Amino acid sequence: MSTLSAIENAVCYIEDHLADALSISDLAKQSGYSEFYFQRLFSAVCEVSLGEYIRCRRMSIAAAELLNSDLRITELAYKYGYETPESFTKAFHRFHGASPSEIRQQKQPAKRFARIIVSHSTAPLAFHVSKRQLPGFTLIGTSCRFPISESIYRDDIPQFWKQCQKDQTLQTLIDSSADTLFKGIAACCLAADQSHLNYLIGTASNTCPIHSASIEIPACTWLCFKGSGRLPQVIQQAWHQIYTDYFPASNFEPLGNYDLEIYPDKQMDQSAYPFEIWVAIKESRNI
Repeated sequence: MSTLSAIENAVCYIEDHLADALSISDLAKQSGYSEFYFQRLFSAVCEVSLGEYIRCRRMSIAAAELLNSDLRITELAYKYGYETPESFTKAFHRFHGASPSEIRQQKQPAKRFARIIVSHSTAPLAFHVSKRQLPGFTLIGTSCRFPISESIYRDDIPQFWKQCQKDQTLQTLIDSSADTLFKGIAACCLAADQSHLNYLIGTASNTCPIHSASIEIPACTWLCFKGSGRLPQVIQQAWHQIYTDYFPASNFEPLGNYDLEIYPDKQMDQSAYPFEIWVAIKESRNI
């Protein structure tokens, strides 16, 4: 199943089951990817997290039902999975900026969150793509374990990078990365369990002086996407284009386990910072 087909199928399933208990495990199983990778894929393609998308759609539909039906607020709360009317009202107010009663009385317009339409773009690729077959290697460096949440990519991981830059960890890793598989440092994100992930910043150098954590990367085929721009926006844009533009038009699909972001220089505030994204791949089942 292509990356876009996996997300489109998930969106269709979500729309048909907004009033049911939606399981990330079931959605991921339909896609053929792990729960962790499927959530990353959804966020990259839709530019909103899976959990936030479901909540926003429920709040949008709930407001429409308030205006077009006689359902009580208590009934809507239980219908959309809230344990109490109070918790539903708080979530509703956070989304709409008004209480359910105010929306029903039309004292304030309801906020609308439309269903996402997943489509393939024909925009030109903003990076150079090459294919590499590499033996297995070990990433050595420093890591942090994070609970999987909607703030992890927005707050937690950027804060980890700032700390590594402040304490000179990034400089030490970059200085020890010469003559390895890549220039600079790599970031790798792997599921630790169903609710946590391990995020490692490291190098493939055997002489790395920082060895608090390591990840064994098996031999596989990689697609390497090379581009430049201002961080972190350019990385987010690149992931979006990789999944929505490149893979749907290619004969490959991600393995769904190992991805690397390569950063060659510690000066990350450059307007045209050079970067690479490596995605472990396999031949597409749809060719």
